[in-house]
Amino acid sequence: MISQSVAFAQVDRTAEITGQAISQAQQNISALRTNLVQLDTALEQTAKTIDARDNSGGITNALTIAGAAAGLGLSVISYFSVKSRTAGSGVLGMFTVAGSLVASMTSIVTGTGSSLLKKDVDTKALADQLDAIEKEIAANKAGQSKEASAILNQLSDSVSGMKASLKDYQQDENSTDRTKLLAHLSQGIGTALLFYSLTQKDSNKAVVIGGLLLSAGNLTRIVAGLSDSQAESVLKEIEATRMSLRTAAAVLE
Repeated sequence: MISQSVAFAQVDRTAEITGQAISQAQQNISALRTNLVQLDTALEQTAKTIDARDNSGGITNALTIAGAAAGLGLSVISYFSVKSRTAGSGVLGMFTVAGSLVASMTSIVTGTGSSLLKKDVDTKALADQLDAIEKEIAANKAGQSKEASAILNQLSDSVSGMKASLKDYQQDENSTDRTKLLAHLSQGIGTALLFYSLTQKDSNKAVVIGGLLLSAGNLTRIVAGLSDSQAESVLKEIEATRMSLRTAAAVLE
């Protein structure tokens, strides 16, 4: 009877843990969907101003996209950190550090799309987190395939870009340097997801959302310094990115 009670208690405990995991997964998916909508809205608003040839809001538009992409990046990292923990992919450390990095970097933007500077950003902490990510990248390089190694090298380049932008931001805390920093961040997360996808059998979500964040990071930099001659090509890129958003939303169904 005692052993049976212990067995029932264990079953109840297992059910509780499973229930918590399911609840967390549902919350993560819900957050991802919300952030996809926010990024889509940011892209739609940016397209309207570009279509009207209103270049006065270039930096603001770029920060709107960057802020939405950073929010999506944080949700993505939360989602895939759980996946990494259960799948044992060996990249959990990278996602854990990246999560801290995204959370810190979003403090640079005081609310999605804000054009205000936040003066109390702990740039030393950001620099330390970037150093930690470099170490995680180095730790993951051994024994990788040629394709995975190439993506890790690309991720390393992205981190180097973030460090250079952070240095500029530390010297002159302005909107241009902040935009570059967040653009590199979005592209870095996208690249990390592409690397993650190579370690998993069920990698469709990582590939789709990774590519989406790469596009968002690229658009952030272009929109910040947009000229009229670039308008049509950028509008096409925005529409293509919004199509990717719809694909990502479908993948999450």
